[in-house]
Amino acid sequence: QAKTEGAVRDSVRDYAGLKGTTILFAAASSADGADIQVYPEDSVVLGVLKDFGLVPAPAMAKVRREGRATGGQKSPVSYVWPHERAGELSADILVASVSPDDMADLRVGGKIPALSTARQPSLFYAAGIEDQALRSGSALAVAWAGRNIVPELAKAANYERQRSAGK
Repeated sequence: QAKTEGAVRDSVRDYAGLKGTTILFAAASSADGADIQVYPEDSVVLGVLKDFGLVPAPAMAKVRREGRATGGQKSPVSYVWPHERAGELSADILVASVSPDDMADLRVGGKIPALSTARQPSLFYAAGIEDQALRSGSALAVAWAGRNIVPELAKAANYERQRSAGK
């Protein structure tokens, strides 16, 4: 426990601007018409992201009220959010979990149709090991995420702050 907490502290030490950045974590597919799966504040993945100083976006309250809970109403695993309403998912950073195949397509100019209308400009795609590291919550995964994902999220947070200041 202490070793994991130390790894988290070390990973965010140089990224003070990350603290307080709003975030949503959602799974999305490149299939036309596929809805978005949004993970709640008490999910493992949001717990990991909160450990890094990020905070759930206010849009999460709307997702809880209006999304379709999966895995049970009392303790949902996630919420299904209609792809047509992706524009309502606003956060400083949207972490989008995608399949490795979708990630390969994105690298050659593809897109995730369900996220094309999302309002946040800072989008971080998590596929493969990035996705596993965020979802597992294990000490080793959290340490890996701190070294490899936190710098990318900090870049996105910085971009969002600069973009917002320019309005």
